[in-house]
Amino acid sequence: MLPRKPFLFQTQTPIPMESLYLKPLEACHLLRISMSKLYKMTMSKTIPHYKVGGKLLFKKQELIDFVEKQIMPSYQCEVDRFDLISPFQIAA
Repeated sequence: MLPRKPFLFQTQTPIPMESLYLKPLEACHLLRISMSKLYKMTMSKTIPHYKVGGKLLFKKQELIDFVEKQIMPSYQCEVDRFDLISPFQIAA
């Protein structure tokens, strides 16, 4: 029997899969949305996702970046509310 060759990455510390990729249910908990909403977002390709062997996976950091891009600063929300006021509502 031949001796086994050492695994190439044996000296490096393995990265746990759980910290990199999330299953759909874990992604729902992270994003605080329902499963149906998550599946709709993946079908419309609005959320970053991967399919590996027919399984749906999400990179945790990509989901965090996705959420941060969607957040509008609170001061911007206040400005938008004032922009929505009709000129007919302001008393002269």
